[in-house]
Amino acid sequence: MLVTLLFCNACCLEALPIYLSKAVSELWAILFSIFGVLLAGEIIPMAFFTGPKQIQIAELLCPVVIGLMYLTMPVSWPIAKLLDFLLGGHKI
Repeated sequence: MLVTLLFCNACCLEALPIYLSKAVSELWAILFSIFGVLLAGEIIPMAFFTGPKQIQIAELLCPVVIGLMYLTMPVSWPIAKLLDFLLGGHKI
């Protein structure tokens, strides 16, 4: 799950300035993407996902995460297995 979420996050962070540069100049694309990443990727989630309703929100978003896991499985599963091999598996 962690590899999937980090992979999707990296894809979004890299794609945003590329698509914005087609609409505005490169400087504005970089500035908009920095502002967008800070606002939509850091500040709003930190404010929204803290508090007493964390578990309920996570439960609602579980199907989205599972869908992303299936969508990115060809890339994220081998990376996760390699990390398990190099760093050790989960200890329960």
